Amino acid sequence: GDILAVELAPSTQSAVNNWNVHTASWLKHYVYLRVERPKFLQGAITHKVFATTVTRMTSAFWHGFYPGYFLFFGFSVLGTQVEDSCRKHFGPWFLPESAPLHRFRPVYTAVGTFHTFVSLNYYGLSFAVLTLEAARELYGQLYYCVHILHFLAMLLVPLLVPKYPTKDKPTEKKAE
Repeated sequence: GDILAVELAPSTQSAVNNWNVHTASWLKHYVYLRVERPKFLQGAITHKVFATTVTRMTSAFWHGFYPGYFLFFGFSVLGTQVEDSCRKHFGPWFLPESAPLHRFRPVYTAVGTFHTFVSLNYYGLSFAVLTLEAARELYGQLYYCVHILHFLAMLLVPLLVPKYPTKDKPTEKKAE
């Protein structure tokens, strides 16, 4: 993979796609795009979250049977969900050229890159130590700070970030 594309990735998905390009491609085509969400989960989680979780757990299985691998790949799904939520709520304010905060797009991108770097390195602790006990100890010494920030972001971003005003097209009435 491309080292800078991983280390300076603006999102977790971008880092994953650039880490091991051929493995990421294989996982996408043979797991992510083929997995079917069970009917009993259809109201609970989106297909994207389900497919991402199954794909990341497949990658954990591929690495081996240490709990740290499953923790890392599982927590990376949470990081991806936070990024998706932030992109959905903040993106319209920064990304389009017509957006009122477009001139601050480099700051928006830098914050995303910083978030990706911190969260992947934080969650990567469990990958490095392998055992559940060691991971719990390390995360505890860090007060589970990224876990807490991610859960707060999942709860608060949709509630506190105002929706970007869109121009609604008037609906045309059908002639009777």
